[in-house]
Amino acid sequence: MKIPDQDIGRHMEKALSGLKGPAKPLEGKNAKPATEQSPAPATDQVHISGKARDVQRLNQLVTEVPDVRAGKVEALQKQIAAGTYGADGRAIAEKMVESTLLDKVL
Repeated sequence: MKIPDQDIGRHMEKALSGLKGPAKPLEGKNAKPATEQSPAPATDQVHISGKARDVQRLNQLVTEVPDVRAGKVEALQKQIAAGTYGADGRAIAEKMVESTLLDKVL
């Protein structure tokens, strides 16, 4: 399923809307101090919202998912080589229609 670029922010927001968490301070080179009134030594800190951390976690999970399911490809290659592979035209057409409808909805 393809999500158009202009809608990706809306879909990510919708997916993350139920996830919550307190902001976590992180140290960083260009960060602002946590409080302006603190006489503490000059240290840089960054506070990342729960949603930002969730987006980072989702991006990491997406990059870990393989683009190709090797086991399924291998099984299909064996069926094709043995001459036992039979494509169900009706099932393929139904999946194409379903995918097209979902793309239009999302």
